[in-house]
Amino acid sequence: MFDPAQLQEAVEIQNRGYRLIRWLGDAIDRGVVTFTTAHHYTSDSAAAAAWIDEHFQNVPSDARPHARTPEALERFGNYFASYLTTSFELIAKPGLRLKSACGCNCFCCSYLAAAPHLETRKLTPADKKRASKMQARYLAQLALDHGLFVTNARIAELVEAPDIDEATALAAYSVELLARCSGVPSTPASLALWRKFAWKKAGSPKQDFAFRAEEVLAAEARLLRVMQTAARDADGAQNSETRG
Repeated sequence: MFDPAQLQEAVEIQNRGYRLIRWLGDAIDRGVVTFTTAHHYTSDSAAAAAWIDEHFQNVPSDARPHARTPEALERFGNYFASYLTTSFELIAKPGLRLKSACGCNCFCCSYLAAAPHLETRKLTPADKKRASKMQARYLAQLALDHGLFVTNARIAELVEAPDIDEATALAAYSVELLARCSGVPSTPASLALWRKFAWKKAGSPKQDFAFRAEEVLAAEARLLRVMQTAARDADGAQNSETRG
């Protein structure tokens, strides 16, 4: 089950990260932020956190961590680094510089400096298959947490059920989001999950879609009821076989 406070924090980080990438494209073109310092960090997350700290005062308050503390910067950097690398592709184009003025080729230089030119990642069949496995893993864990017996075959059927597809994708994405904020590496499968509930079936973003913790909790409550029904059905079938 989700912890409401932890979930709310992660959702806020995700929303702020989205606003940051939208702001960055124009800010870099206008010279509001620059990349003139060599960056030497052990991970993309650390580089992102340090860059955000360096430019904290320049970034709009709703597009940066809620506080300038080491923990807040670290968690925001963890998510933001994974957001860039799982949701966007860095494609070199004529005239596009992939290095900063310092000449280094770190995460900040290759992704952040190129923010105006990033392209949305194209998902592969493998990404989508991995996303379905994440949905199944979420349902299995939900059943386990509540002491419910639901077979893997039934869980596989539920993952394919169109009436709860968005709910399972939303819940699985949120589990992944919590892990990403803690520094766990992610893959484009998280983007595949996002598009299942934030995009229309036709393949375009839903207008005025808002990612909210309340919606995630509601989806989990709904899915718990589905799993309870599945467990009762399984128990009923087993009793019927025993009587027969």
